[in-house]
Amino acid sequence: MFSQFSDLKDVLPTVYVCTSLFVALCVIIEATLLEKNGGKMPVGRIFMVVSIFSTAWTLVSGLAWFFLELELFGSVVAFVYPLYSILGLLYSARLMRGVDLPDDPAQIALPIKYLHYCRSFGIVYFALCLVAVFELFGRIQI
Repeated sequence: MFSQFSDLKDVLPTVYVCTSLFVALCVIIEATLLEKNGGKMPVGRIFMVVSIFSTAWTLVSGLAWFFLELELFGSVVAFVYPLYSILGLLYSARLMRGVDLPDDPAQIALPIKYLHYCRSFGIVYFALCLVAVFELFGRIQI
C-alpha cells in the first residue's frame, strides 16, 4: 500500500534538481525582462508566471533541503536558492536606502546592480544544477 510513497521518495530529488534548472532560466529571464524595462515590472503573463515561480521556489528549496534525501550537489542547489533570496532582499534594501519611492509599486525601478546580481546568480545556479543532474545520473562522482 505504501510502496507508492517509497517510489515517490526516490523520484522527488530528481524532479527537484531538474526543475531547478528551469528555475535558473526563470531567474535569468526575469532579470533580463526587468533590465529591458528600466528596472520596472513589465506587464505581461510571461513575466508574472516567471516571477511567481521563481519566488515560490524559495519555499520549495527550503523544504527540499530539509526533507529530501539529496546528493551532495543537490543539497547545495537546495541550500543556495533561499540564501540567494535572503541576500537579494538585503542587497536590494541597501541599494534602495534613501531613494524616494513612488506610491505606485509599478513605478518602482530596481537598481541595475541588483538585476546584475540576479542574472549572475541565475547563470551560476544553472551551472550548479547541471552538475547536480550529472551527479544524479552517475556522470560525476565525488
